[in-house]
Amino acid sequence: MTDFRLRRVPTAATIVAVSLLGLAACATPSGPAAVDSPSASPSAPTQTPAAPTETPTAPAETPSAPAETPTAVPALPTQEPGPDEPGANADIATWAISEEGIGPFRIGMAWGEAVEVAEQLGWDTSAAGDQAGCAPNVRPEPRDGDLSLYIWKGESVVYDITLTDDGDAAQDAPRPKTEDGLTVSSTVDEVRAAHPGASEGNVMPSGERPFLTVDDDGRDGRLHFEHAPEEDVITGISVNRIDQPAYEHC
Repeated sequence: MTDFRLRRVPTAATIVAVSLLGLAACATPSGPAAVDSPSASPSAPTQTPAAPTETPTAPAETPSAPAETPTAVPALPTQEPGPDEPGANADIATWAISEEGIGPFRIGMAWGEAVEVAEQLGWDTSAAGDQAGCAPNVRPEPRDGDLSLYIWKGESVVYDITLTDDGDAAQDAPRPKTEDGLTVSSTVDEVRAAHPGASEGNVMPSGERPFLTVDDDGRDGRLHFEHAPEEDVITGISVNRIDQPAYEHC
């Protein structure tokens, strides 16, 4: 026989109350665990910081290399030339002969200036002062095989300049030249060809020293070319302000 006993059906109020109790139990923790667990704080969104703006760094200046100071070249000590070495005489090969002088020496230049030039060239100036028997003069140190060159004093200036070959000069001895190439060892015909107006004469009072005189520029200086009698080779050239080579100096 079927048992139709009435079952108690929970009411809606009862269901709601039970639900609320359950929610309260979940929301409010109790016991030690509740104390130890910190409340979770919401995390702030992480922001990536913007990269700092780089200020361009000016390139370091490369220091300029210091200006180079030229190294002074020490002067070489002056040495006396050996018997087979060219001395100061070698310089005269580049000198010019003109109606006014030879090289740096000029007719009429102050004697003190001429002596100073000779000293700079390393010449013999031992006879530059007044002396008995010969006129004051300066000259290159005498050397075998070289020409003879004298600068003579007259009053207080250079009076006469004489370049000679007494027959001992070597063929390659240094020889100053005129602008047309005439020098000691040139010929009489070469002088005449270069200077058709050259006058001819003999040194007086000897009368045995023929010469040709050139005075093309019309100035005071004159250029004299000497040669031996009956010979065609020029053996001496002198520059002065008179009409012939000097007769003698000593």
